[in-house]
Amino acid sequence: MKSKQVVRIGTLFLSVLLILGETVVLVKTAKFWPLSVDDYFIATFLIVIAYLSKEDKYIPYLIAGWAFLLGNMYAMLFNRLDPVHGSGERINLLIAINFIAVFFLILSVIVYKNTHICSRIKETNH
Repeated sequence: MKSKQVVRIGTLFLSVLLILGETVVLVKTAKFWPLSVDDYFIATFLIVIAYLSKEDKYIPYLIAGWAFLLGNMYAMLFNRLDPVHGSGERINLLIAINFIAVFFLILSVIVYKNTHICSRIKETNH
């Protein structure tokens, strides 16, 4: 399987999991619902971009989406780890999501570099 397919399929799968997980948290806890808007936004954005990234011109948006998700999850993790105000909830899950986001961010950059280099080679040969 090509790395572009791995990024697209993984992005779709993980975005759907993020939506489902966030919904479970909202239903089962007293979380203030506006705090979930950014998670729903980025998951929806990544689903749309994963679909559109069949065309190489949309791959930079995958990079942006994963970077946004990583920043969001990084901030959430360290807010939860705050010794004074942190809740300490779902730390292991947040660590896993951060590692997954780093992996897909790096893989998206590699895919972009490969498609960008390949398109330049094609332009040069014509």
